[in-house]
Amino acid sequence: MKKIVKSSLILLVLCLFLVGCQKKEKDVDVVNVSNTKGKVAEKGTQNINVKGSGTLKCKREGTAIDNLDTDLSYTVTYQDGVMISIHSVEKVSGDSESALKQYYDAYNKIKENYKDIKYYDMTVTKEGKTVTNDTTINYDKVDVSKIIKIEGREGNIFDEDNKPILKKWINLGKKVGLTCEGVIE
Repeated sequence: MKKIVKSSLILLVLCLFLVGCQKKEKDVDVVNVSNTKGKVAEKGTQNINVKGSGTLKCKREGTAIDNLDTDLSYTVTYQDGVMISIHSVEKVSGDSESALKQYYDAYNKIKENYKDIKYYDMTVTKEGKTVTNDTTINYDKVDVSKIIKIEGREGNIFDEDNKPILKKWINLGKKVGLTCEGVIE
């Protein structure tokens, strides 16, 4: 009898271990936002619990035409893995007036697509040798269905309930060089 109980106990522990170790990538709650694949981030705040709450400060490298410099930054507030708001400031600077005009016109064309959406606020300015696109999206209040109508459903950051998912945003951003640091709550 003791042998059967002991064997059953070992089998139970083995099954629990095997089941517990089969966590799939989509179930992982912590994402390394340092953009270094396969490495643990050096700063603890770079391992973000994408199911948690907090604020991320992100940036990405960008290449602009005619040797223009870029400064691309994003601040995301999220709660329980859902984005509450995002504030992005994208600056392009340099000496080429024709290239700056191209960016100014392109940003304004994008702005035109979203002009009738409340809580999707976009300002495009040109001051001296810098074009700035300053955008704030309040996902708590914006009509997400209007954004999806413009951007499409495929490859966006929204789940089936039209909630903007932080993990999706990070994963899309990492494809274009996004790196973040955050405050984990």
